[in-house]
Amino acid sequence: MKDYTLSKEKITELEKLHHTLHDKRQAEHLKASKGKNDPIYFADATHPQRNSIPSYGWSKKGQEKELKANCGRQRLNINGAINIETLEPATGFYDTTNADSSMSLKHIIG
Repeated sequence: MKDYTLSKEKITELEKLHHTLHDKRQAEHLKASKGKNDPIYFADATHPQRNSIPSYGWSKKGQEKELKANCGRQRLNINGAINIETLEPATGFYDTTNADSSMSLKHIIG
């Protein structure tokens, strides 16, 4: 009798394919059901840091290396969205990214 057991890798690959197809169907449904002048935006937040975070480097054994910094350990909080038809971006800079900053971005979009 033949064994039809799937490997973990194959199951993961099939799950990704399923999610991709589901996302494509949702996007096509959204495009088909929206009004003529209704834009579609994709939105996301990012949190880049202003300074380097050393993870490795070359130095002589027993010697410490100084990594110069210019502004402390602050990071930026950027919320952004892009209109998928016109590729027009909308961005906002915030103290933190949360529901309030998301609503603020919604008002920037219009």
